[in-house]
Amino acid sequence: NREAILSGKVKLQLFSISECPQFEQRLDKILDVNSFQFWPDPVATLTRLRGFMNHSGTIVLVHQPRKPGATDNDAMNAGQNFCMQLEKAGFTNLRIEMKMMKPVSTIAAVGTNPD
Repeated sequence: NREAILSGKVKLQLFSISECPQFEQRLDKILDVNSFQFWPDPVATLTRLRGFMNHSGTIVLVHQPRKPGATDNDAMNAGQNFCMQLEKAGFTNLRIEMKMMKPVSTIAAVGTNPD
């Protein structure tokens, strides 16, 4: 990411999602990988994040179940749960994308900011 950071295209920050600061500019995209299931009050946090996004901005919540014995059904159930929470937070155009992987598939719950 060095080149993108130096050119100002990427800015990396470390913070707790529940204490997410206001950004200097509105966001086009938000990506979460394997942490959404641990967020405290996910609908409230998603709603807050949606307020930081541009109209038609995209959020993607990626998850690969890692519990012993996890199955592709576990992944799909997580995707459906994530989409339900995205919908409650006001996101639209919800969909689940699944990538076959080992030991279990990975899902991406995708939503759009309608504001």
